[in-house]
Amino acid sequence: MSDFPHTFHIPVMGLGYTIDTPLKVARFGISSVVSIIEDHLLEKMRKFHANKAGLQFVPIPVTQADSRAKRITAYLDLLNTLVMKQVEQIKSESLTAGNEIVKYFQLSAPFSKWKEKYDAFLKMKSGTAREDLEKQLRDSILPGALDVNIMTKCDRTNYDENGEGPFCRIF
Repeated sequence: MSDFPHTFHIPVMGLGYTIDTPLKVARFGISSVVSIIEDHLLEKMRKFHANKAGLQFVPIPVTQADSRAKRITAYLDLLNTLVMKQVEQIKSESLTAGNEIVKYFQLSAPFSKWKEKYDAFLKMKSGTAREDLEKQLRDSILPGALDVNIMTKCDRTNYDENGEGPFCRIF
């Protein structure tokens, strides 16, 4: 019996294919890998998702020192913020059909400890024991891991804040 809801993850599938996968699956406890090679694309995606979520977007210009590292960090921080918000939303839902909290447990591996507890919860009659188990189930909800595939990009000239270079820098 596993404490984790899943035994798989969604691997990196090249530039752009899995760039925002965590926003689609992490709230269900599914781990995924994001390719972070292209900082221009990350910046566009950060703007898109920040605007969609009603969050302030402050662009990081390419001319800023360590712009690539800062863009990558800002994008990953945004993903984390949005996923954690999704998880809190799921935890607040009622355990009734059609809600994402139910989907979280339905998608869990059949041998998962929490899937078994959810199945037991469904069979219980109202009362204190059922309420206690519901609290345990809510507390067990965790997002899937957000892993990154870090690749260098050396097809443009990079200079440091003093104009020295050229460099090929990861961070």
